[in-house]
Amino acid sequence: MSPKKNIYDLYEELGKAAAITGRQRRGEDFLAHGKRVVEAFKPIVERVTAEVRTELRTTLAALRAENARLITLLNTPETRDFVEAVAREAAHQRAPST
Repeated sequence: MSPKKNIYDLYEELGKAAAITGRQRRGEDFLAHGKRVVEAFKPIVERVTAEVRTELRTTLAALRAENARLITLLNTPETRDFVEAVAREAAHQRAPST
């Protein structure tokens, strides 16, 4: 995997792509120029999109693992007993004293 690029590296690549398409633009119609601009930027956008997707997958996997860990911690008989005891105590304190 290539080293992670910062935003300035991407700007430099976009600038190079724009310079290439700008030189080719003279004497051509706008539509042809626009198609060339899109084609010049496409590899950059695809790479950035792939990097973002990879980062999101990694983050999602970490969140799923943490979620499973927390569910395992909370889903125990002791935790259920504690929650029931808290509910009973709250009901007891709300009951009018006679």
